[in-house]
Amino acid sequence: MRLNNLFRAVAFFAIASSLNAVGQTTISVDGRHESTPARQQAEKWVEGRQWDNGWTVNPDKTVDCLEFATQYKLNKPLWDKLFKFLADNDPKSLKPGKIVLEDGRLWVVVQEYTPATEEEMQIESHKRMIDLQYTFEGNEKMGLASDVKVKTEYSQANDIGFYTTDKPVSYVPAAPDRFFLYFPTDMHKPSVRTKDNPGVSRKIVGKIEYAHTGLEGKTLCVLGDSYVRNHRRPYDETWHAKVAERLKMNYVNFGRNGSSIAFDRTKDGFGPAMTKRYLEMPDSADVILVIAGHNDADYLRKHSEVSLDDFTDGLDSLCSGLREKYRGKPIGFVTPWGVDRQWFSEVIAQIKKTCGKYDIPVFDAATMSGIDVNDPGFRAKYFQKDTDTAHLNNDGHDLMVDKGETFLLEIVK
Repeated sequence: MRLNNLFRAVAFFAIASSLNAVGQTTISVDGRHESTPARQQAEKWVEGRQWDNGWTVNPDKTVDCLEFATQYKLNKPLWDKLFKFLADNDPKSLKPGKIVLEDGRLWVVVQEYTPATEEEMQIESHKRMIDLQYTFEGNEKMGLASDVKVKTEYSQANDIGFYTTDKPVSYVPAAPDRFFLYFPTDMHKPSVRTKDNPGVSRKIVGKIEYAHTGLEGKTLCVLGDSYVRNHRRPYDETWHAKVAERLKMNYVNFGRNGSSIAFDRTKDGFGPAMTKRYLEMPDSADVILVIAGHNDADYLRKHSEVSLDDFTDGLDSLCSGLREKYRGKPIGFVTPWGVDRQWFSEVIAQIKKTCGKYDIPVFDAATMSGIDVNDPGFRAKYFQKDTDTAHLNNDGHDLMVDKGETFLLEIVK
């Protein structure tokens, strides 16, 4: 079992019994990672090899694809420079020594050595730098350990700590067709000989700066309607849940199907307006996203007794209430898709205007998302039904992940 605690779904609510439930659904950073939609998306990204810059060696199966994808996005220029170096240089032509690619942030060390025994090698980890290890000649294996105890305290000067474990270390062969990545939570035991007389190994160790966002362990709370709850699909497929997992954030889903910003829909079975519901959100949330407005536009279209002014008043109340409840904390707003129906453009325009009054950044999903909600072919591929104008399917949410992550990182700056 790996010690990589990126993100774990603690509980998944039965969708059929909770489509209109009031309250919150939470995913927390806790324990061994499981296969989740975010992790599956990252695995597809790794397989797609948009990262390799011409280097043809494959990542080993032990590489944490989600952490790799996240770190690549956060530090893309460094990774591109490293992979370009590896693609352009025959490793056998490189002399032993250190090659600096970017001072203090990226370098390569070419090593020649005789692999040590399992007893001689120690379990290690690093906090500031990521290890890329590529053995292109030699008879050795790489290990990952779990349930470790500190043997030698972490040295900031050397960026290394050493550990012991009572459990067996899990090893895989280090072959020239694969490379290994070790992130700060990967307790690894590298370059252990695989036979008594292993000969000389030749290895490249790339050291890449680990990118910290400052959001690790913080809580993202998302308030909204079925865009947030994800209608009849699991909420962990949503783009915001995937972003939270990427950034190692705890995640609170405060979505409710049918909910609107300004209009009470209790009689319809959809509960009170968000002007009331936000009061039930946890005070401890660190970052707040609101994704809403679709149901308000449809409500205005179907109910002539209410007006855009009524919507505006409710939106103003929600924005001022969130600012009061979450003083000094980042708040962002995501508009509905640009549905070609009455009141959508007016609702979106009012969201931007009112949020501007309260200095709440807005992601205009109608123009910035790339979600072509009015194209039947696009809906058939990326929405939960071809007639659906609200709810993305898993592939549709994947289209939003990078843009949603960029928006979230912008609002927390």
